[in-house]
Amino acid sequence: MNLFKRHKTLNLYAPVSGHLKPITDVADPVFSQRAVGDGFAVEPTTGDIYSPIEGTVTSIFPTKHALTLKAKSGQEVLLHMGLDTVELNGEGFTILVTPGEKIDQTTQLATLDLASIKAHDKITDILTVISDTDVKLPDITGADVKQGNVIVSQPL
Repeated sequence: MNLFKRHKTLNLYAPVSGHLKPITDVADPVFSQRAVGDGFAVEPTTGDIYSPIEGTVTSIFPTKHALTLKAKSGQEVLLHMGLDTVELNGEGFTILVTPGEKIDQTTQLATLDLASIKAHDKITDILTVISDTDVKLPDITGADVKQGNVIVSQPL
């Protein structure tokens, strides 16, 4: 028995300033029913998007609307920018990182043109989703948050 076993903690940060809401309040059933995992959303007040974790960028979707990240604690995290924004084919998104890059909550990942996204009648919610469906997060309640605020600190 290892008395000094290290326990991992998953820390999730607000990727953007805005209004925090539970994943169950997201207007897309794939996310709100937790089909791809548990998480939260932030309705942004700015287009500057930062990393919600400490870890590594693993991939960037060709349409620039989403990134997959690997947390230092081992979980895969999906950062999904907007709903149905895949249809914009990258318009309104500027990605500032590359796959393999080390990141933390101070790393800006992307810039969004919120006005352009809204002009295309798309929802601008920024979703942070833990792809491991076995990970259940504590209940998230609506509140105004600032980028970098700790949203969840969960022992694994």
